[in-house]
Amino acid sequence: MPFLLPLAFLIGYLAAPVLSPLAFLLGPMLVVMLLLTFLRLPLDDLRFHRTHFVILGFQLLLAPIAYFALLPWGTSVGLAALIIALTPTATAAPAMVSMLRGDVAYVTVASLLTNTTLCLLMPLALILFTGGTVRPDLASTATMVLRVLAVVLGPLALALVVRRLLPTLATALTARPRLPFYLWSFTLAVITAKTTTHLTDHPQPPAAIVTMAGVSALLCGVNFGLGRLLPRLATPRTQTPTHVMETAQSLGQKNTLFTIYVALSVLNSPLIALAPTFYILWHNLYNSIQLFRHRPKENPPPPEPTDSV
Repeated sequence: MPFLLPLAFLIGYLAAPVLSPLAFLLGPMLVVMLLLTFLRLPLDDLRFHRTHFVILGFQLLLAPIAYFALLPWGTSVGLAALIIALTPTATAAPAMVSMLRGDVAYVTVASLLTNTTLCLLMPLALILFTGGTVRPDLASTATMVLRVLAVVLGPLALALVVRRLLPTLATALTARPRLPFYLWSFTLAVITAKTTTHLTDHPQPPAAIVTMAGVSALLCGVNFGLGRLLPRLATPRTQTPTHVMETAQSLGQKNTLFTIYVALSVLNSPLIALAPTFYILWHNLYNSIQLFRHRPKENPPPPEPTDSV
């Protein structure tokens, strides 16, 4: 259903007052999507690749570059770029890569690695780049990290239990390959509604809104674009680069809910929170385009008749 994705954006925007209160369902929906994804995932595939550390190193390098490059437009703009650059891989990324028929194990490891390290490094980076004027609560941040990791590790552990103890249920769930797509479409509508409500509840000058939207769009393009380039740079010329799409997804699809938490709770700035809020729209729009391009061909036309006998 190629029109389901833009329809989800439209419904989320138009029905924001109705769908926004359903944001509490995002966590359970994500757990279900990851469970369906991990039911197909062999544990032996969960291993580190060299490019996992290239991804992490790139984010650590991009953060100061983005901060100082955009600082002339204001401290808030520089800090917005900093926290977006340091945002780890989205916990939903493995489910998205599964729908794109990519290597789920690769993105799962990337999500665990970046969420473990970058969520802890974010407070230290804010202390450094604000000259100590911002003092994040490290205990609260550590708690947030544990919650983020639980979203990934919980469905992974549950998938192992279901496969071992309830194989019939596992077979029934994996026999419905379109179910994660429908769940994600509904999730996309709720995310759009929540984003619309956030922008309404935190009004800002039009120029500030455009600036934060532009910053997030720029970094989204950099992350997805260079994410496709990094495997080629990290692979010898005599070899074919692998995990090109997966690396781009690991860099481009961000755990923006964590970044919004940092902007509102640590930096106490609804203005800065606009940047990761817009990033939600940009990376989900890009994901929608990818799903549209990779959609399976339904009911292919019969072959042309030939003159051969």
